[in-house]
Amino acid sequence: MRHPVVLACFALGIVVRTIQFAAQSSLWLDELAVAHTVIVRDLVRLVIEPLAYRQVAPAGFLVLQKIAITVAGVGELGFRLIPWVASLVALFVFWRLAERLLTRPAAWTVFLLFAASPALAWFGSQAKQYSTDVLGVLLLIWAGCELLTPRPRVARAVLAGVFAILTSMPAVLAGGAIGLILLVAAVRTGLPRRTVFVLVGAGWAVAALVTAGQSQLTVSAETREYMLMFWARGFPPAPTTLDALLWTPRVLSEVLNFALFFGLADQLWIVAAVAATLAVLVVPGAWWLARRSGYHAAVVMSPIVVGVLAAAVHLLPLSGRVSLWLVGPLLLLAGSGLSAVADWCSPRLRAIPAAAGALMAAVAITSVTILEPPPYRSQDLKPVLAHVGAQMQPDDTFYVYYGARLAMRFYGPRAGITHWIEGNCHRRNTPEYFRELDAFRGQSRVWVIWTHAIPRFGEPEAIRSYLSTIGTERLRIEAPGRDGDVASGEALLYDLSDPARLAASDAESHPIPLPDQPDEGPNVPCGGPANDASVVR
Repeated sequence: MRHPVVLACFALGIVVRTIQFAAQSSLWLDELAVAHTVIVRDLVRLVIEPLAYRQVAPAGFLVLQKIAITVAGVGELGFRLIPWVASLVALFVFWRLAERLLTRPAAWTVFLLFAASPALAWFGSQAKQYSTDVLGVLLLIWAGCELLTPRPRVARAVLAGVFAILTSMPAVLAGGAIGLILLVAAVRTGLPRRTVFVLVGAGWAVAALVTAGQSQLTVSAETREYMLMFWARGFPPAPTTLDALLWTPRVLSEVLNFALFFGLADQLWIVAAVAATLAVLVVPGAWWLARRSGYHAAVVMSPIVVGVLAAAVHLLPLSGRVSLWLVGPLLLLAGSGLSAVADWCSPRLRAIPAAAGALMAAVAITSVTILEPPPYRSQDLKPVLAHVGAQMQPDDTFYVYYGARLAMRFYGPRAGITHWIEGNCHRRNTPEYFRELDAFRGQSRVWVIWTHAIPRFGEPEAIRSYLSTIGTERLRIEAPGRDGDVASGEALLYDLSDPARLAASDAESHPIPLPDQPDEGPNVPCGGPANDASVVR
């Protein structure tokens, strides 16, 4: 661990994660949805009642979040403290695994890729369980490998597994698969000893029962149906189609691409080539690791296998941020693939895989330091509302787009905004938005606040079109965002007091502009707060 290359990787990983954490960017919709419940409930209700706003989270993670905001305060740092710490611990666990399982150059390469991952930095410091998912699976792999040694550190393995399973739902599946592998090892080789296996199995089983039971208790049928619809693209197609055969390699490649380069592969061919190469290396890596130690290979591969099987039965999706927990085992297998290629090469050609690893490392460093440096921001409404608070006048009125409700409730009072009207979701019924806005006709200073506006539904464009027809835009404040679109957030100040402009259009006759993107996604219902009558605050 004291080698300069390893220390540099640790430094890079700690720095990018800490920059993201310390930036204190606004909590976005999903974070706010969980944060709201953590704030208003006591510990018992927090873990035994369904979370508000169709959210799900394991009991251990919720308990840690409640403790964190009690200690660090109800704010970005408090809600993101546990995820940030988990992302840092994951660095150390991943390196221990890479050091144990791989050749030195391969271990260095994949460790740097893991440390430099922009997705692990961004989602690893969000107030959701993404980072504890990543850490949990790595801890279980470490525990499995540890228990396969002649003198396992049993207490550490038990505690690592219990923590992982209590704080991560994917870890329940991974822990079951790894426990089965250990059982086979105990029967066939005597390792670990029977008493050791009983202790490990009992501890992990109790934790799994707690997490699985809490999931069944707190995930309503409505929430389950919503999640299945929302993550439909994370499940494989019918097994009778050709797409089903290609689904697993394609999805695993997308997981690596998303985690390591976060969309840059769509822009740069060399980034796409690195992600594709790593995905290809997974197969020879599994073979090489199995040749060295079949049980260790099975432990590393088991989370991937159960992840694919869980997606096949629509239990857990494999898509985007919710599949980040597979990044650790995939990188370990890709590193095994690099080790295999180095072993297969003659001494004269072994510089080739080493150079390939160095190139991958260079691309990763360039990506996270130059092309896509942290901090990353999404739906960063806090600075927008702070600016609005400094600009507003006593007679100002506020209309809050439904996607900005939770952000307004959290950040509005902090900016000095105490009264506003919250709109409802009228997806695919755009004139209803116009009717809500008609309540502000005749007023000279109307602020329209939005964030979490999905471009393919065209709602922000329609709202702006209607307001620009019946009124005059006086000021626009845009949120800093990673993608720069209206999903990040805006505050628009309109004058709706001109009779001539007000007569130019109405809710029934105003044309609805086409969205920027065709509506090709699933018909996902409105998330967030329930669609009750407009809320006045």
